[in-house]
Amino acid sequence: MSQKLKSLAPTWTVQKKGSKIFSHGVWAATEYIQAAKVLVASKRADPVHLKKLAQAKILRDKKELVFGEDFLQAIVQLLNFDPKFQSMEDKVAALVKQHVTPVGSGTVARSTSVKMVDKASLAVMAWMRHQTSHYD
Repeated sequence: MSQKLKSLAPTWTVQKKGSKIFSHGVWAATEYIQAAKVLVASKRADPVHLKKLAQAKILRDKKELVFGEDFLQAIVQLLNFDPKFQSMEDKVAALVKQHVTPVGSGTVARSTSVKMVDKASLAVMAWMRHQTSHYD
């Protein structure tokens, strides 16, 4: 909406400055705001746009599935339980994966600057901390 509005007319970006800058929105004339709303609504209702959104969701879901499988494998490799405890290893790995991989969770598993092996190690430690303390 802001991008469309800024492309239509002169606008003013209102910010509060202090130790940090906080946006308080974009100001513009009412008629330009209404025009931008109509343009954005028509784009969102366009079947081509809806198809692109659906395709993007399918792609994200595929990437998420691959990431989840890779992360699960990294956890299993890290745990490295004795073969006679395979079922316990699978259960713990699945619980750790479930705990740390949701999109938007803000956990170490979602960090792009940490290697997968380190993510798995940190994730297992975090899961154990959450299971053994009143952390939440």
